[in-house]
Amino acid sequence: MRKLAVPLAIALFLIALVAVLVSTRRPSKPIDDKASTRASSSSEAPAFSVLAFPRPAPAASSSSAGPAAAGASLLTTIPWGSGPNALGRERPQEGNPEAPMSLAPTGDGRFVVLDQVNGRLAWLDKNGKFERTAPLSQRTPQDVVSAGEGKVAVLDRLGDKNVAIVDDKGNTLASLPLTSPGMPDPSGISGIFVNGKDVYAEYEHGKTVLLGSTDGTLLPDGTELPGRPGQDGKTVLSAGIISAVEGRLWVSAVNLSDQEHRFTRELRMPMPIGNIALLDTDKRGVIFLAAVLVDDTLGQTAGAQIVCLSPDSGAPVGGSFVSYTDTPEETFRSMAVLENGTVIMAVPTEQGMQYQVVGGC
Repeated sequence: MRKLAVPLAIALFLIALVAVLVSTRRPSKPIDDKASTRASSSSEAPAFSVLAFPRPAPAASSSSAGPAAAGASLLTTIPWGSGPNALGRERPQEGNPEAPMSLAPTGDGRFVVLDQVNGRLAWLDKNGKFERTAPLSQRTPQDVVSAGEGKVAVLDRLGDKNVAIVDDKGNTLASLPLTSPGMPDPSGISGIFVNGKDVYAEYEHGKTVLLGSTDGTLLPDGTELPGRPGQDGKTVLSAGIISAVEGRLWVSAVNLSDQEHRFTRELRMPMPIGNIALLDTDKRGVIFLAAVLVDDTLGQTAGAQIVCLSPDSGAPVGGSFVSYTDTPEETFRSMAVLENGTVIMAVPTEQGMQYQVVGGC
């Protein structure tokens, strides 16, 4: 018995030691394969986790002249043309087809449309009715964003290679050249963003580089953010596709003030991913991401999955699947988040440009 007592004591000591080590080990941040898309916004989510979204039910395809896509409501249809209440469209035999490339909310449900085919900006009210238009002097404008106080910022990365600050009459108030050590080639710019008075250019869907101020002050020191600033003025967002075929992407949020990391999530979609069409916040800070999905059985676009995430933890707080048809026209922004938390979506049809509204989160 004495011979057995010593080994038994040693064994018990080792078990106790292992228990202490396990209990004091710092826990890792696991990937939660069972995360529910109905998790409440108050739930604590790990810094890196997986959200799996179910395959959407098939929806009847609408004709090019039909009503709004499934999951959205039709705000307005604006005919193609060059008149005062029309938007321009070109489909040349050689060269890229064009329609309005961008849109941006301007407050109170209103938004501005970059009608670059007609060389102008068009302001629409909350019902989709024309309020006014203003001419643009840039040669190849491609993106527009609100710059506050009735102004907008317009990107021309190929012709004039600048960002113009324009008032509601089309007057250019300031011009910021696209020269920064962080952007060796202006053609790689994938969008512009304004936070307060700071104007940023996003480079190749990654970092954003500070260009200057909306008053025209140049800040060519190469200040960079690890993503795009959201409309809430507090969040910097980044996202990317991990595996398009497997329907996997990631989204990350950091604080704008100190760039402290909040969370990174992997999102798993039920279909292959074509591209990310929307990444922004609303004024409350709720994060909106839209992934264009491809039906792998038909080899065509199936729709867009819109996901809303909590600004603090990244826990899902809502979302919807909407029918979405790819067209040959190049776009910079086909979706935008309005200040009330709804999403406006530009859909080119044969009869004109439809603007559709998707319910908020």
